[in-house]
Amino acid sequence: MSQPSKKIEFDTIFRQSCKGFSTNAGLLIASVLITTLPAFVFFLAAIGYVMEFNYLEDTKTDKNTHLNSAVSSTDSPAHSAKPDAKPDAKPDAKPDAKPDAKPGAKTGAKPDTKAMSNAKPPKNRSGRLLNLSSFEVFTIGYWGIFWLVYIPVGLWLQLGQVALWLKIARQEQAGLTVLFSQWHNVGRFLVAGLTFAILESLGCCLLIIPGAIVALLCGFYVWFIVDKDMGSFASLKSSFHVVRPAFLEVLLLVVLLGLIYLGVNFLTIIPLLGELAGLAILLVVWPVMGLVLTHAYLALIGESTDSSPGDRQPGDPVYAESPS
Repeated sequence: MSQPSKKIEFDTIFRQSCKGFSTNAGLLIASVLITTLPAFVFFLAAIGYVMEFNYLEDTKTDKNTHLNSAVSSTDSPAHSAKPDAKPDAKPDAKPDAKPDAKPGAKTGAKPDTKAMSNAKPPKNRSGRLLNLSSFEVFTIGYWGIFWLVYIPVGLWLQLGQVALWLKIARQEQAGLTVLFSQWHNVGRFLVAGLTFAILESLGCCLLIIPGAIVALLCGFYVWFIVDKDMGSFASLKSSFHVVRPAFLEVLLLVVLLGLIYLGVNFLTIIPLLGELAGLAILLVVWPVMGLVLTHAYLALIGESTDSSPGDRQPGDPVYAESPS
């Protein structure tokens, strides 16, 4: 299939994104709150982790301080002894007892082997699970939550967020149930994300610029996974193919979004507007940027969203297939 000739029209994309947000503001804000919920829970777990660590460190410090004060106290046996006291035993004193047994003699007492065999090992009085401290158990639970709960659920909801953006950009009927419709793509998203991160890290090792180029060329892989049900490596390849002809336009779009984000984020340092700016970034700027990138993705694959849903034909090859 040939490359789409559709180019990114900035005025159309931003106008459609703002219109989509104003029409579906409640749905988009609710989706953002649900998507950020795992991060909030993980943040609370991190606070608990730090508090537990500080508590155990303070307990250990207090215990050591108590022991040191007990040793240095004037009432301790070490300080009760007089400095002028002389030892009772003289250095020239000879031992009173001599060993009666000769080197070759046998002793008459025999060890009680039966009692030794019946002796039980001492019990673990600490009561700790698998001989682990409470802090070690808490650490294992913390990272277990991170890898087994936070990562899968976070990826799942991110994919659902992209699916919701696609439906809103195409002016289709959508609901919060769309957020929970992409569990089958979590594995692909994980593999593609790790591959993308490795490629970007290798590029950043070469004076950063190659890493930024890789991020721009392959950054739309998530949309291909959700929209076209592609595999991990096929989504990265498709993103590369559609962005390459319009690389400068995508670069300009990302720069504009970055300036908007920095401009709103700059307001967070103002005392009276800081909290409002933070809420605006989370509840307004983030979904609008997502819609802008979604409209850019649709423009790159040659699908127009400037008309009503009835004007688009589902049998259109650009709508049904991915570029190669």
